Amino acid sequence: MKDDPNAPVTNRQMEEAVDAILAGMQRMFDKQDEKIEESKKELKGEMDSFRRETKKGFSEVKKRLEDTSSRKEFNDLKEKVYRHHPSS
Repeated sequence: MKDDPNAPVTNRQMEEAVDAILAGMQRMFDKQDEKIEESKKELKGEMDSFRRETKKGFSEVKKRLEDTSSRKEFNDLKEKVYRHHPSS
């Protein structure tokens, strides 16, 4: 016997339908939460890697700058060279 589509809905049927819909929505939200957590972990890993690489890069630049003469030191040396070798 088929259900009559025009028959009134009982409270029990309504509650079962609502419960089924809410359970399905909860599963969707749970899956979405898992994806968000995975994305957050992945992004954190990328940010940590970027932070390490940037720190390493700054250290290398700083090291190179420490080995470089200042403008004043360069000009002083240039002046000495010109004084002793004017044609240079």
